[in-house]
Amino acid sequence: MEPSPLLQPRCPDCERQFSPGQARCRWCGAELAGVSLPASASPCPVCGTGPLRGEEREGCACQACDRCGGLWMEWNAVTLLEKQFGSFAPKPRRRAGELPPLGNPLEDTPLYRKCPRCGRPMARMRYQQVSRVVVDSCFGHGVWLDRHELEHMLAFLESGGLARAQAHRTEREREEREEAKKIARILRDAGGSGTY
Repeated sequence: MEPSPLLQPRCPDCERQFSPGQARCRWCGAELAGVSLPASASPCPVCGTGPLRGEEREGCACQACDRCGGLWMEWNAVTLLEKQFGSFAPKPRRRAGELPPLGNPLEDTPLYRKCPRCGRPMARMRYQQVSRVVVDSCFGHGVWLDRHELEHMLAFLESGGLARAQAHRTEREREEREEAKKIARILRDAGGSGTY
């Protein structure tokens, strides 16, 4: 059975639904910081308990599991955090070495966790490809963060992580273009000689 979809939060002024992570209501313009998601009917994708409890972290709506400490964040909320913490801070509030250690995402949990929104298996990947934080990601809905991963994610953002991630992507694209040129030259040369 597919889990029930998340309940959408409502604007405190006009009571219309809004997407998690929005700063202002698009209907009436009310400030939405601090408005939490309602509890979800979906169980936690890690420990199977539920429902997930709606709460606010760093001004963004999310859903938390009281048992394992994990968090579900919709993509809009993740984007809002990246805008809020993504510029390099000369004195970051968090330093990765001062935070609680990250757990091993492969220990004692299902290999492919299910998205609390759609029930499909999520992909496990490094956040922004270069951070130490390994998140479970549903490309259509959001990310699951285990206990302490949000703090490590914010430390990564405050230390200029988005700039490092962009530099990494740019370098990979350059390498892929160079590789494509080499393959094109080999094929062109092989085509001229009639052998492959």
